[in-house]
Amino acid sequence: VMPGSEIPEYVALSTSRKDCDVAYSSDYVPVRYSKPSTQPQPQVGVGVCVQTPLFTETGETYEHTKQKLLDFIETNRALGVELITLYYLANIDSRILSFLRDRYAKENLLQVVKWKPFTMNEPLHYFGELLVIQECLFRNLHRVKYLAMIDIDEIVLPYTEQSLGTMMHKLDQDHGNTASFVFKNVLFFDAKTNRTSLPELCQGYEVPKFVQWKLALACQFPYGTRSKVILRTDLAVELDIHTIFSAVHGHVSRSFNVPQGVAVLAHYRDVPLG
Repeated sequence: VMPGSEIPEYVALSTSRKDCDVAYSSDYVPVRYSKPSTQPQPQVGVGVCVQTPLFTETGETYEHTKQKLLDFIETNRALGVELITLYYLANIDSRILSFLRDRYAKENLLQVVKWKPFTMNEPLHYFGELLVIQECLFRNLHRVKYLAMIDIDEIVLPYTEQSLGTMMHKLDQDHGNTASFVFKNVLFFDAKTNRTSLPELCQGYEVPKFVQWKLALACQFPYGTRSKVILRTDLAVELDIHTIFSAVHGHVSRSFNVPQGVAVLAHYRDVPLG
């Protein structure tokens, strides 16, 4: 704590009973966004947290990973997303990090965070995904108003509005004091029979895969199963992968299931789920 201030600049955890016993404490973690004395308007309307940390999969090429990230980032930008938070593991191809930083460093669209390399068998679920979503919420608290928790093969796809910001503003007006908005998971498949004619109509342009695939109507899940959420960061408290566990105390509804006619979670997969 700096002299004259009650707000710490760094925090650490310790299992020692002795005060400030550095030998038994964790690494110091900077306090990035302390709660302001007044409640200002968030700087960002809609943000995205990528739940699963990025890592280089066996057999995946640099070009494939780069294109996958480009499709995801630019499609979200087109939908009105203003900030995307990505986490990565140590084994990620360093060229990917260089590419992301070189392309987006000046735009304030992307924040890239190094993540501890958890194993898949640990209880924190898939490389620490449960910690990722909680950390991402706190990282963007008081900065982002609406925060989507999705993966890079998913897009929250609005049907009644042209942007996620406009959609969320209307949902918030109609269902005030709701901590999270739940979107039904609908699968899209990469199959030649499902391709639309968009690439032919847009000759000379690279069309992201997210607008090339047709809806597979038979492949839907009920709310709560593989769903994802957009949060009100000032109301959500404890998160799970597909929902939230708790919201702030008071007259707050924990969640609202967004009708499929308003928007869905479009989940793009190369093969059907087994």
